[in-house]
Amino acid sequence: MQRHLSRYPNILHIRLMLAAVYSELGQATEVRAEVAEVLRLNPKFSLEVHKQRMPIKDPAVLERHIAALRKAGLK
Repeated sequence: MQRHLSRYPNILHIRLMLAAVYSELGQATEVRAEVAEVLRLNPKFSLEVHKQRMPIKDPAVLERHIAALRKAGLK
């Protein structure tokens, strides 16, 4: 994922995935950096809209992803 990020630093999906992963790993510094990038790329970011658009079919996996982003500080 880091390779993609270095080539495409403005792809929101990559930033969101990293924020969720860092959140679950408890890496606060990295979480803050990724959340800042998410909000820079999309100042009106909404977890509710993101949840509706995520192509995750398993409800448990989707809820875990959303919970990690919420824990990261996104709303």
